[in-house]
Amino acid sequence: MTVRTNWREEAACRDADPDLFFPLGPAGLGLARVQEAKRICRACPVQASCLAWALDQGVGSGVWGGTTEDERRVLRRPAPAASTTVRSELKERRRAVRARYGTSTTRSPAGSGRVQTASTSASGTTCGLTAIVPAPISPARDGSSAT
Repeated sequence: MTVRTNWREEAACRDADPDLFFPLGPAGLGLARVQEAKRICRACPVQASCLAWALDQGVGSGVWGGTTEDERRVLRRPAPAASTTVRSELKERRRAVRARYGTSTTRSPAGSGRVQTASTSASGTTCGLTAIVPAPISPARDGSSAT
């Protein structure tokens, strides 16, 4: 009995035409070859190991683990921190609203939870709106003690 220690020995592509996995272009015959290579990869018992190796080694060409160069580039790209993304998106939305409607938003003092919005219409009149938004409850305000 032979024990195989290298994932490549189990790869479904080991006897396939290498041109399938290294097409010359992304269109036409190249696209057909990529699709055929991905079909072989989907049936491969070591697809995950192959993809992990390609990502670890920074392989930039060919189809590895069922992914193309572009797909692996996306997988290698670090994801931004969620909180940073959300904050940036909210800031951008606020800017867009202010630019479109000419609004300014202020928060009432002492964290009361009231948001006052004033906007100037096209005729120059000022409209005001106050929305009551629940203020965050801090441990000091809710009367409980942390132990």
